[in-house]
Amino acid sequence: MKYLEIILKLAFLALSIYVIATRQVFGEAFMILTYIAFVLGIVLIFNKKQSYNYPANYPKIKNVFIMRKIEGLILVLCALVIFFHS
Repeated sequence: MKYLEIILKLAFLALSIYVIATRQVFGEAFMILTYIAFVLGIVLIFNKKQSYNYPANYPKIKNVFIMRKIEGLILVLCALVIFFHS
């Protein structure tokens, strides 16, 4: 799942840049970006292995997992709003 998260993040970044550069909001690329955001949000919520490596005894690792769950929840909620809006 770690590599899936990395691939989804790179796809999200590339499509975000493409949508911003071409200004195709609510086009085909934007909808693909929304699907990727939804899947990435699900992966962030449920994945226990983060795509970045912290030291084994990192004192704030609990905060990192909480932040990942919040980021995932925001991505999923935004994607659902876009799905129901369009």
